[in-house]
Amino acid sequence: MALLRRATVSDGVEADGELVVRVWGDPLRAIMDQVLGAIRRAGYRPTDLTPRRRAPFHLHEEDAVRLGLLFFALKPLTKPRRVEQIADGIATMANEEAYYWFSKATTGAGRRHVRALRIMLSDE
Repeated sequence: MALLRRATVSDGVEADGELVVRVWGDPLRAIMDQVLGAIRRAGYRPTDLTPRRRAPFHLHEEDAVRLGLLFFALKPLTKPRRVEQIADGIATMANEEAYYWFSKATTGAGRRHVRALRIMLSDE
């Protein structure tokens, strides 16, 4: 699953999305309830999420930021306990805090910032 950033060019026409982050495997399975919740809040049915779907979901900005932050933070992890701690921490963040960490994760030194977020939210 990938998170794409929509870009609007002149006259309100949307351009192809820019890849922000991609996640798969166990980290994706661990946060599937958050993914389905974001899809529901955007007006889609959970059954719309299928392996054959190629059309993007248009999510609310707050949901997209939280999912992107989850994708960044959980992508390299394998320990279920740590994944759960970080996912819970991101879910309880204020919107401003989530936007802050997302902006840090998408900058040039994003890896260091995501690592700092993981350390802050988990015991390890």
